[in-house]
Amino acid sequence: MLVENIVHVPPRSKNAFGYKSTELGWIPEDWEIVVLADAVDFLDGQRRPIKSDDRARMNGDFPYYGASGIIDFVDDYIYNDDLILLGEDGDNILSRNSPLAFRVNGKIWVNNHAHVLKPKKGYNIIFLTEFLESLDYSLLNSGTAQPKLNKQSCQKIKILSPPRQEQTAIATALSDMDGYISSLEKLIDKKRLIKQGAMQELLTPKEDWEERSFDDLFNISGGLTASRDQLGEDGICYLHYGDIHGSKKSHIDVTQEFLTIPKLNVNLNKVPKCSVLSHGDVVFVDASEDDDGVSKHVVVVNPENLPFIAGLHTIVVKRKIESLTVDFMKYCFQSKYIKDQFKFYAVGTKVSGISKSTIKKIVVKFQPFAKQK
Repeated sequence: MLVENIVHVPPRSKNAFGYKSTELGWIPEDWEIVVLADAVDFLDGQRRPIKSDDRARMNGDFPYYGASGIIDFVDDYIYNDDLILLGEDGDNILSRNSPLAFRVNGKIWVNNHAHVLKPKKGYNIIFLTEFLESLDYSLLNSGTAQPKLNKQSCQKIKILSPPRQEQTAIATALSDMDGYISSLEKLIDKKRLIKQGAMQELLTPKEDWEERSFDDLFNISGGLTASRDQLGEDGICYLHYGDIHGSKKSHIDVTQEFLTIPKLNVNLNKVPKCSVLSHGDVVFVDASEDDDGVSKHVVVVNPENLPFIAGLHTIVVKRKIESLTVDFMKYCFQSKYIKDQFKFYAVGTKVSGISKSTIKKIVVKFQPFAKQK
């Protein structure tokens, strides 16, 4: 193509397509921006906390809500309406491990840890709930000992205000998506139950299976004494015990998950070799707040042997002999008979712990390589 035949078309601004520039970014020209106090009424004055002993005497059918959802049921109610609850305090303001803004309706009781919002005329409750849940509240945090969202700050939150018809269309689209996600979650739960049943059947030891202790099969050591304060964007892949507790998988593939694994700023030459993780190593947590978590672990999938370090409060298990395949180990430590052994050997009251000397007593039962695969 000849240069003189190229026609330059200047880019059109968004307002040429019916948009306008605002403090919340480009929005349609017929949308407005208001503060939350213009969109909802705060009904916080009606809230009343009930002590746990009193709730025990008031046991009933009406939900008793706190900052993150239902925490009890009582025999009376304060509200009987379609409302939005917005968590007022707690770590969830920053961590967002559960919804901070959520819709409630019917006869309920609310304590003083959640703001109670009633949408005004012209505002769709689903749209408002989803919008509030989408916001980052970290800059509004006014707490010191624990995160807190005070009423005055919440009232000033800037809210997008589309025409009611568009709010309804957006709410419908989001509700449809929630329904689809819910159906997928039910299907996943069903498949997970099927898998659990298959695992227990396949991993339940038979009479001809070989039986060996951890002490026979593994070299057992601890992780590197380090803290999250040493973590950064660059460094060596680092496995913290909290990451094991939070994992939904029983293995970690270093090659595939490299970018999401936390990094530790440390000189690898100064790290004990027993804390450096290789392909086929298993890392157990040494403590848990409940018995079920005391056997939490991950099998390390690291065929390229990328630098990877086990951290504080972990027990590193390295194979002495090639009796167990890596793929078999991804599942075998989840079997009930092994979990029961961890629970038996765990000690502690508020926290259940297992030591490097105790874990040596755990017994593993397995088949020859071919059947393991």
